[in-house]
Formats: sequence, C-alpha cells, structure tokens
Amino acid sequence: MSRESKIILMELLILFFAIEIYIGFIRYGNPVFKKLFLLSMFAYMISSWIVRRDTLMDLGIKTGDWSGSKFVALMVIGNIALMAIAGHIFNPDFGISSGFSFMLKLIWYTVWGTIQQMIIQSYFTNRLLAAMPYPWQAIAISGILFSFVHFPNPALSFICLVNGLLSAYMFSKSRNIWLLGIGHAIIGSCVAEFLPWSWHHAMKIGPSF
Repeated sequence: MSRESKIILMELLILFFAIEIYIGFIRYGNPVFKKLFLLSMFAYMISSWIVRRDTLMDLGIKTGDWSGSKFVALMVIGNIALMAIAGHIFNPDFGISSGFSFMLKLIWYTVWGTIQQMIIQSYFTNRLLAAMPYPWQAIAISGILFSFVHFPNPALSFICLVNGLLSAYMFSKSRNIWLLGIGHAIIGSCVAEFLPWSWHHAMKIGPSF
C-alpha cells in the first residue's frame, strides 16, 4: 500500500471514530458542544473534499449519470418485498401510517437519507476507492462501516450491511447520490412501517438502543 493510501485511510478513520464518539457520548451531552462537534465533523469532511479537489461529479452531487436507476429500483423493490413478507409473518398487525403522515416522514427521510449517503458514499466510499487496490475491497469496507455505525441495533446493522454493500457498489459504477438518497428513504421508511418494533426499536442506535 502506498504512502498516499495510508494517509487517506488515516484521514478516513479519524472521521469514523469522531462519528462513533458523537453517537456514543456527545449527542447526549452539552447542546452547544454537541452542535460545535457536529459542525466540526462536517467542516472536516468538506475541507477534505476541497483539499483533494473532489469535483461535484466525484461526489455524485452533479451528475448526468442515471444508469443506476434500474439497480436502485431493484434494490428498493427487493427490500420492500422482503420486509412486507417479514411484516406479514412476524408483525401481522402492521399498517402504514396515514397517507399525509407517511408522505411527511418520507420527505424528511429523503433529506436525511441523502445526507447519510453523502457521508458514506461521497466521503467514505469515494476515499476508499482511491486508497484500496481493488474496488471490491472499498465496497466491502464501506458496507461494514455503515453497518457498524448502526450497532447495537441488530436489525438495522444487518439491513445496513446488505444495503450498504449494494449502495457502495452502485456508487462505484454510477455516481449519483440522489438516487441513493431516495432509495435510502424508501427502505428506511419500510423498516419503520413493516417490521416489528422489537426488531428496529424505533430506529435507535448507540446507547439509546
């Protein structure tokens, strides 16, 4: 591994451990320090993009490539089908929220899901693809990191591992963060609506789980 690859991995690990510290401790502490820490993480990530001269196309923000649409659609449909089956078996009383309420949640989740995908794909997967010798290594590490962030929630960790791998693969082929943000929102909404509460625990992660 080259010196530059090692530097990239060290840079990546610093942000990953900062995220874990935030999830595990800081988000429950002083509100002012919490906001400052959160802003510092985003500043770190944005500074990295600027220093390394990532373009908006590198980050998947500005894109004319919608070739991953079918892949994301299949990923979403597969998730919906499996969760609907699981919901029917293990949570037979499940029901989708009222149309207006569900749409509001979906709109909010699309924003939040896109931000998450920018962090995991535009930063982590992007850096890993530059640092690792083979794309499959970058994809595997990205999926594992995304899963690990959702510990100790077992349902979210598993779902995020599978979809994290698929999303990283799609990003490596077609850099379009908007497709992944929409897919993330639909899949996340289905987790909350279809699966038993005892599985997803209101989507909580970290100590709040």
